[in-house]
Amino acid sequence: MRTALLRTKVELDKPALIKAVQSEQHLAAELAEQGVTVEQTDEFYIDAGLDEETLRKELAAA
Repeated sequence: MRTALLRTKVELDKPALIKAVQSEQHLAAELAEQGVTVEQTDEFYIDAGLDEETLRKELAAA
């Protein structure tokens, strides 16, 4: 495979960051000094297995 067709994506591991900040106060202080904050809300999603596109069409027709 040609390497020109590959892309490397670097991103934060958010769950690991939250866990580290919660367990290590010195890390939280270091990040706060650099303007980084961690805010976690209690959100969850339910996958009902519905076909979203079909539902959109039905709602638009109604």
